[in-house]
Amino acid sequence: MLYRYDSADVPSSGRAPGLLLYFHGNNLGTQQDLLAWSHDEYRRRLAIDQGLIFMKLASPALGNSTLGGSSTRHWHYEQIPVIHEFLQSGLPLQFSFDTVRIVFWGGSQGTCFLGNFVAAHGTSYGGGLYAGCRYLNRDGFGAWEAPPDFQERFKVVVQATIGDFLHEKSVAAY
Repeated sequence: MLYRYDSADVPSSGRAPGLLLYFHGNNLGTQQDLLAWSHDEYRRRLAIDQGLIFMKLASPALGNSTLGGSSTRHWHYEQIPVIHEFLQSGLPLQFSFDTVRIVFWGGSQGTCFLGNFVAAHGTSYGGGLYAGCRYLNRDGFGAWEAPPDFQERFKVVVQATIGDFLHEKSVAAY
């Protein structure tokens, strides 16, 4: 599992920070390419303003490092228990973090993955899900009804852009 965060963003004392974990999918390039900071300064600043550490995760290498032999890579449903274990083990970080203050941010296919991740393991976390530029895909997994305590401590925001080819499914997710 490859990820990136800026150690300068970690507070030196006080309350354990939460995390803003960013997942994107259908990416070109290597995992190292995916960890480049381009286009991430806005998310990083937003995280810091909320007392969170911005962390970008690179979609995993799959066999020949691509999806179906093409030049893209993305998050697979098989990664759901891997990410959960990764977070539950405390990540190999140099600081402790608050698991009830984790915001999952999905872009494109990363949102589809996170919809299923939250359905499988969301009750282990608090914070939220920002579903940007895609929809919450539950195809093949059936409907999921969030438990009441989950709804009290976990907030979900769905971005739906008019004219986007995913607009109807984003509206349905909303």
